[in-house]
This record gives sequence, C-alpha cells and structure tokens, in this order.
Amino acid sequence: MKTTFSLLLLLLFSCTRPPAPELGLTMKGDNFYLQGCLTGQNCVSTHEPQNTKNHIPPIKIVGDEEKFKLQLIDYLKKTAGFKITKQESGDYIRATFTSSVFKFVDDIEFYLPGDNTLQMRSSSRLGYYDFGKNRERLETIRFKYLQRSL
Repeated sequence: MKTTFSLLLLLLFSCTRPPAPELGLTMKGDNFYLQGCLTGQNCVSTHEPQNTKNHIPPIKIVGDEEKFKLQLIDYLKKTAGFKITKQESGDYIRATFTSSVFKFVDDIEFYLPGDNTLQMRSSSRLGYYDFGKNRERLETIRFKYLQRSL
C-alpha cells in the first residue's frame, strides 16, 4: 500500500504537459508581443494589464541591448534548472525551468523589442497556483541585472 501510494505520487508529480500553444511572439499592429496569461495564478507576463496579479513590469535596459542579451543567455545556461529551448531572430529566447524536487516544468520567455526593455513571461505547465515562483524567478533576474551580477 505504501509503495503503491509512493509510486502514484511519483507518477503524478513527474508528469508534465508539453509547452502551452500560446508560447511565442504574436503580432499586434506592426509590433510583436509575448502572449499574456490565459487563466489562473500560475503565470506572470509583461503584457498583462497593469495593476493585475499577473502583470510584471519589463526590465529597463541601460546600455547595450546585445551585451545584456548575452549576459542573460549566460545566466540561463549557468543557473541550475534552466534550459534554453529556442532562440529566434536574435531577440526572442524561450527557456524552461525544472524544479529540483518534483520536476515541475515552467515555460519562460524573453523578448527584446529594440526599445531598451526586456519583455518577460513565465508560466507553469501544471496546476493553478505556483506559490509565486514564476514572479520570483523573473524578479531574481531583474535584481541580478540591477546589481550588475547577471
């Protein structure tokens, strides 16, 4: 019984869905944007309306955008749990973050639209509530950039 319960828990927590279909850039007018959040509390995006629980402000980049992008890529490659899964046209980065214990997978996207901002989106593949981990992950990147330790 105990073994069956443990096996069931392992199976439940190790299963993940494939990436959500709303990932990637979408065009509105003449500009590209990251998607907003669909539903739930397990997502944050710079393209959610301000003053909503799912909104996170973009990072304002001071200086060379290309240098920032290379620092961000280096950070993602060196930080445990992150894996870069896609880069498009030099200004879009998609990554996953896998938690160390239960192996939950979150999809993270970054977009540099050329206006010295970093647009961001982070969303859990499973569940309704993420205990603030998606926001915390992106705010850590903001903090490291502001401290010049990215």
